[in-house]
Amino acid sequence: MNLLRTLGGAALFCLVGASFSSCLSAPDYPITPHIEANSVKVIRLNDIRSGLRDSIEVALNFEDGDGDLGLSPTDTAGAFAYNKGRNRYYENYFIQPYYKNRQGVFVPVISTITQNGRFPRLTNADARPGPIKGVLRRAIGISLIDTAYSVRPGREYYFKVSIADRALHESNVVTTETVKL
Repeated sequence: MNLLRTLGGAALFCLVGASFSSCLSAPDYPITPHIEANSVKVIRLNDIRSGLRDSIEVALNFEDGDGDLGLSPTDTAGAFAYNKGRNRYYENYFIQPYYKNRQGVFVPVISTITQNGRFPRLTNADARPGPIKGVLRRAIGISLIDTAYSVRPGREYYFKVSIADRALHESNVVTTETVKL
C-alpha cells in the first residue's frame, strides 16, 4: 500500500510538473542580437617564448531571437568571404580599444593590427531557429612591448564591442569598464 502511495505521489508530481512546463513559452527576443557588457579582466601571462604579456578577457551577455549567432569554419563564402580585410562580415566580433593618453583623455587605439575576430556557432547547424541567451567570452592576447598597438604597462584601456549574426544584423555597441595593463 505504501508503494502505491509513493508511486501515486510521484505520478502526481510529474503530472503537475508537466502541466507547468507546458505553460512556459519561449522568450521573445528580437532577431537583432542584443548585448550587455558583463565583465572585462586582465590575466597576466609569462610565456618563455613571447615574454610578459597580458590577456584581456571580455565577457558579454547576449540575447538573440532566432539563434543565428556565430560562424563555422565553412562560413567563408559571400558576405563571410575573406577579401583582404575589406569584408566586414568575414568577422562577427568587433572590438575597438581605447586608451587613456597623457592628458587623461581616452582615445581610440589606431593600429594596422585588428583585434576583431570570429566566434563559433552557438547552436548546431541543423538547429531550428529559436531564441538563445548566454555569455560570450573572448580572450585577446596583448604583448606588453607592442609599440604598434599603443600598449604600455600601466596604461588604462576600455573597449567598445559589438557582434553580428549570420543574417548580418549588428548588435548594439557596448562599452566595457576600464582595465589597467
